[in-house]
Amino acid sequence: MISENRQRITNRPLKLRGVTFIELIATITIVGILAAMAIPSFNTMMQTNRFATQVNDLVGDFNLARNEAAKRGVPVTVCKDGGTKDCTVATAATRCWKSGWLVFVDTNGNNQIDTGEAVLRLHGPMAGTPSVDDSLGGYVSYLPNGTVLKTGTLVIYNQTCSTTRSDNNTVKIRR
Repeated sequence: MISENRQRITNRPLKLRGVTFIELIATITIVGILAAMAIPSFNTMMQTNRFATQVNDLVGDFNLARNEAAKRGVPVTVCKDGGTKDCTVATAATRCWKSGWLVFVDTNGNNQIDTGEAVLRLHGPMAGTPSVDDSLGGYVSYLPNGTVLKTGTLVIYNQTCSTTRSDNNTVKIRR
């Protein structure tokens, strides 16, 4: 009765605003389905981007070591960090660089950080699951002429060091 009186007073039809409960449920259902389809793709994209970033970090540190060796006229070494901010010699069982790596000026060429040798960069543990495995003994040393002391291969995996690996990037260290 009130709405009839209101309609008669204004001489125009009454406009209804809002949505019905069924329309709201249908919209929420569609949004939920779209989100369920998008989230797994987004997670994969995030892991891929994290992996690419860490590969670029390592390659950038190799470039830093090469440039610093040429600039300073002394060897500069990139080595795996054993978690104690020092170089650890890698054996067949401990070749994983998961704890990170160091770039340092290696004035005496022994591939170990000694007193008075400057640490140029310390890269902490790798985020997520990526890891690095090498055939180089845990270090890459650049000579003042820009070449490496020894050649080998670093394989950067998008999985942990202890699992079977398939998704990887290979960095070949050559003279």
